[in-house]
Amino acid sequence: APWSPPPRGTYVDARQHAALTEGEGLEAITALIPPPLTPHLGRGSWEALFERLGTRLPADFVALAGAYGAGNWSWWLDMPAPLDLDHRLGLARGTEEMLEGYRGLRESFPPYYPMPAWPEPGGFLPVASTIDGDQIGWCVEGDDPDRWRVAVNPRHADQGPPLETNFTGTLLNWLRGGSPVGDGFFWLRKDQDPLEHMFFEPFGAPREENP
Repeated sequence: APWSPPPRGTYVDARQHAALTEGEGLEAITALIPPPLTPHLGRGSWEALFERLGTRLPADFVALAGAYGAGNWSWWLDMPAPLDLDHRLGLARGTEEMLEGYRGLRESFPPYYPMPAWPEPGGFLPVASTIDGDQIGWCVEGDDPDRWRVAVNPRHADQGPPLETNFTGTLLNWLRGGSPVGDGFFWLRKDQDPLEHMFFEPFGAPREENP
């Protein structure tokens, strides 16, 4: 049967309720939304991905992507298969295509895209996108990926400064219905219960395609 989100009002257990306000990072996210039993990562390796991108990625993102694989968060944030190196739906090709488009926009409209593009110093390195066309990644400052700040290229707003949280922390705040931290994020209304809206829809392996 095709996948469908759990019915509204269906809560996993008290641990899920507690994770709305307690805990941090991947542990809190997995308490809110258990990861799939067989996440689709792809056939490549992390080292091959890092070589392709020209850099390692923050450890919190690697752990998150390894636990959940490809999928969609709450009908909004699409996560690519991190180790599908050559498929158009994989992280590597998706990042390359987003960077190509970003460079073109920045060249044509520099005031609206103040952040340079990776691999320039302080460059924007996108790895995920939303159904609205927003791009999310990092501002690559320094040699330590774990110190990079999340950056957003919103489709319908000006590009603001990097956020003060890492990727997992930003996702957790969003799932909890926290206060907006930057343009480009869809946020729940105050009268909406986050537990009735959060889910992760895993994507399986895509069909083979010609290069």
